[in-house]
Amino acid sequence: MKLSVVLSLLSLAATGMAAIGDSCASGYGTGTCKTDANCTGGFNVVGKCPNDPSSVKCCVPSTCSTPSGSGICRNTGKSCSGTYYSGYCPGPSDIKCCVTSSGGGDGGSNLPGLNAKQSAHARVIASVAKTNAVGNRGCKVAMATAMQESTMRVLANTGIPESYNYPHDGAGSDHDSVGLFQQRPKYWGTVKDCMDPKTSSQKFFTALKAVSGWQSMTIAKAAQSVQKSAYPDAYAKWETTATNICKVVYP
Repeated sequence: MKLSVVLSLLSLAATGMAAIGDSCASGYGTGTCKTDANCTGGFNVVGKCPNDPSSVKCCVPSTCSTPSGSGICRNTGKSCSGTYYSGYCPGPSDIKCCVTSSGGGDGGSNLPGLNAKQSAHARVIASVAKTNAVGNRGCKVAMATAMQESTMRVLANTGIPESYNYPHDGAGSDHDSVGLFQQRPKYWGTVKDCMDPKTSSQKFFTALKAVSGWQSMTIAKAAQSVQKSAYPDAYAKWETTATNICKVVYP
């Protein structure tokens, strides 16, 4: 071996340079030093592969599970063949769960009467419904409510600038109502909570379970008991849609 090569190797060892393929440790778990392009089964953490080029980072393998299916935690700067979901991965906010379109315990396809984004929201509602053990009927009450209030979309509000800071599918302008269930922060909590599908769903089911006898009410009456809408009969028109959705996600 040439002396220059030997000296080069000794220099690398002396500086403690981590080589591609070496193990690395981060606050989110152990990984392997890889280039950006080769980190396909997890997410990158910078600064954990000392002295390597900027393209080499600590690739931490990480899977995730969402109501829409299982996926891989990835940096959102990379393409996802399905949909990115927030709140299911460790690390900074740019690390999200990439769920492919084929994911999900019910097949992950669009739910009856819904598009892909609406289906994802409906699956979140169903997951929270199961956590609250409200059964198929509770599922239908929530789905009918979300369809009437926002057509199963997370809506910001043109009068609430903060609402635009959070993921949203569109905007409304009814009072200060935001989110899937058009909850008003002055009554339901923070704008952030009301804009978050999981948290807002939990708030809805907490309120529903506090209604005495909701299980024996019509879907529309149960929904109205929670929402206190100016249009109490409007929820009824969504009962068939809600029934079809819940047959899939909470039979």
